[in-house]
Amino acid sequence: MPLPNVFRISVPSLAVAAVLCLQARVSAQVQFLSDLEDADPACFSSRPDAGCNGWLGIHDAAISMSRGEKSHTGKQALKIVFAKNEVYGGTWRKADSRHIFTRFYDYYDDGFDFAAGMKIHRMSAFNEGKQINDFDIILQTKADDPSSNYCGLTDAKYLALSYNGGPVDWGSVEARWTPERKRWYCIETEIKLNTPGLSDGAVRIWVDGRVVAEKTGMNLTGSVASSINRVMFGGWYSNSAAGKNPCPDPVSASRRYVDDPAVSGSYIGGIPTVTAGPTPNSRTFSYVLPNPGNFLVEYGRDASYGTVTPAIPSANGVHSMVVTGLDTNRVYHYRVKSLWNTGYAFVSPDFTFSTGAADSLIAPSPRKPRNPPRNLQAHQYNPIPD
Repeated sequence: MPLPNVFRISVPSLAVAAVLCLQARVSAQVQFLSDLEDADPACFSSRPDAGCNGWLGIHDAAISMSRGEKSHTGKQALKIVFAKNEVYGGTWRKADSRHIFTRFYDYYDDGFDFAAGMKIHRMSAFNEGKQINDFDIILQTKADDPSSNYCGLTDAKYLALSYNGGPVDWGSVEARWTPERKRWYCIETEIKLNTPGLSDGAVRIWVDGRVVAEKTGMNLTGSVASSINRVMFGGWYSNSAAGKNPCPDPVSASRRYVDDPAVSGSYIGGIPTVTAGPTPNSRTFSYVLPNPGNFLVEYGRDASYGTVTPAIPSANGVHSMVVTGLDTNRVYHYRVKSLWNTGYAFVSPDFTFSTGAADSLIAPSPRKPRNPPRNLQAHQYNPIPD
């Protein structure tokens, strides 16, 4: 991989400034964004019918809110422990969109036994009158071969957005992908539902800021005009492979952690890495974006910012920038802006970093964006009977 660009350019692009002004009008599209630090672990343990602070459907003992175990930012994250086939461990946020982007950070602990078709995320149009989904779309990891028995420790081999119910069986859009255990991944999805009766829908998956699978020109919901109204973070463990697997339960209890969930009307992106800079009172910002383009950082004492760095270019979307002259022991708000070579103006959500001695990390709060098309052929095997 080419080395990231370093902040050495002093004149910002006027085109960047013009388009980024326009982007400010788009930034209200974030519908939900959380680092989970304000979530109540006791509420997740007691599982009230009404849910917890906007979380719905916390009814299964497989999911809890962990503190001081594994987390991407802060100290808390959703913890899911799979011990049997078809164990369910997920919780929902409400949404209302026919074009939706979702993002979360995912971690599979040491010894995690991946299932034949493990659901890790879900987007549904729940029909309250009928008490069924008008359509249902899942993000899943899948094993390699439908004839395998998946006994012993199994790796995932595909990441897929798949049909799981609705008027049109559009199959699966996926990429070859084997997640490593004991590391965090930033996973983002885009679902653009088709205009009722047309084939103009699209789906995409990003991993760590890179498109890994996408398909356009899709008929996802036929003539159904419902919106996606529920997004599930977490998932469930499907390892029977439609009855072909003699070892449907995981070989041992398998722990998964989910952090920093978000729902938006445009591309969200990951959380930048902020580390100590090369000189006192400096910080290095590192970020990966899906497309080449320019990159700048706005920062200040609050979300009105006030200071803007010059824009730097990157030919591969991998960015690194050093910001100097910061005050000591201060919390700064910042956001990233980028004009991609596609003409799209990206604005990140608002983040914070500290110049205190303890750390320099990150707590999200709202803002967001989108991406261009490339058709990939879907892998045919879908081990999901439900």
